[in-house]
Amino acid sequence: MIHRVFANQPSFHVIEFTSGLNVVLAERKDSASQKDTRNSLGKSTLIEIIDFCLGSRVTTGEGLCIETLQEWEFGVEITLSGNKVQATRTIKTPNRIIINGPTAGWNHQPEYDAKEGEHTFNLETWKALLGWALFGLMPVETPIRYKPSFRSLLSYFIRRGVDAYTDPFRHFRLQQPWDIQLHNAFLLGLNWENAAKWQDLRDQEDALKAMNKAIKTGVLEGVMGTVGELEAERVQLESSVERERKGLAGFRVHQQYETIQAEADRLTQEIHNFININIVERKKLRRYEESISTENPPDEIQLESVYKEAGLVFSDSIKKTLDDAKNFHRQLIENRRSFLEAEVNRIRKQITDRDSLIKTLTEERANHLEILKTHGAFEEYSRLQEEHVVTKEKLEKVKSRISDIRNMSAKQRDIKVSCVELGKAAELDYEERRAL
Repeated sequence: MIHRVFANQPSFHVIEFTSGLNVVLAERKDSASQKDTRNSLGKSTLIEIIDFCLGSRVTTGEGLCIETLQEWEFGVEITLSGNKVQATRTIKTPNRIIINGPTAGWNHQPEYDAKEGEHTFNLETWKALLGWALFGLMPVETPIRYKPSFRSLLSYFIRRGVDAYTDPFRHFRLQQPWDIQLHNAFLLGLNWENAAKWQDLRDQEDALKAMNKAIKTGVLEGVMGTVGELEAERVQLESSVERERKGLAGFRVHQQYETIQAEADRLTQEIHNFININIVERKKLRRYEESISTENPPDEIQLESVYKEAGLVFSDSIKKTLDDAKNFHRQLIENRRSFLEAEVNRIRKQITDRDSLIKTLTEERANHLEILKTHGAFEEYSRLQEEHVVTKEKLEKVKSRISDIRNMSAKQRDIKVSCVELGKAAELDYEERRAL
């Protein structure tokens, strides 16, 4: 029990409690009228101080944690598990609880602060000790998500706020249903784990409802889909995975792939250059051959007859000069013919040589292209591997979504079964504890 409440300031009047019912009243004088208020006399503040000493959560600037009370320390003298101790909590350092008195047999022991010469608890350990001493709360090694807490249990006994007494089963208006059910089951001596399991089933059911709603409203469009759509996508992806797997299995990497590719490109360019040169040379060859076939010396007899018809008589000297000109012109024609014939032979030989070289280069390029056709580069192989990994990941996601949708249906059935079983267990537990 709490024996007294005290503070470190002389202006505070120590409050002492006795066994049995203790009532705190505002003093009323005989001269007081109905209009005189009983507010601001310290009744609620006393409850707040006791709650503060027993580990309530504090907010700077609110309640006791205001600037004018920064140097204050509040404490209670209380009996916990057979030990009568004083527990003091300061406004300035609310996470530190100072303990004076014996603590033998407690499941948590205070730490000694050599600098201050005090035995102290941090706030969380202090609340754990109070839960053990006042309600028998022990650390629950269980996967159950919802568990009774000391502060929520204590709030049924230290009721503060406007709504604290509107409902015996709740200590504030917005208290969650699971919190109400679990802590009342604990306080009434029922199996509180049933209430925890009920809430866990509610959570699962709510999650499934939210998921179904998201699917129906299209929020998860492209993420979930129907089982039929996903099965079709799964078949397509499995086919792609198998095709890519075979492609990778038959892929042969050539260590000099880039070098061979560059050489094939060079050969292609060289072949094109030779072909272009031959095209130009063949045009030149045709012009030379046409010139040879059409190039003829002038008709000498015809030339002389033209002069005779003109009435001209040539002297012997002039005839000799004309003969020299004819010979020179004849020689010039022959020389030109010889040059063209030589050029024709040269061009033909060069074209033949280039054709032979083009054939050789073409065969060499064909060998390179065959290697490129049957082999690949490391970069290409790596890219194919990356694409294969991406496709496999897509397939696994689709399979996972299919499994999730099917599990949702199975989970809904499991929840219904669990609810029925839990209902039976709760009824049986209640009947067994009815006398209590």
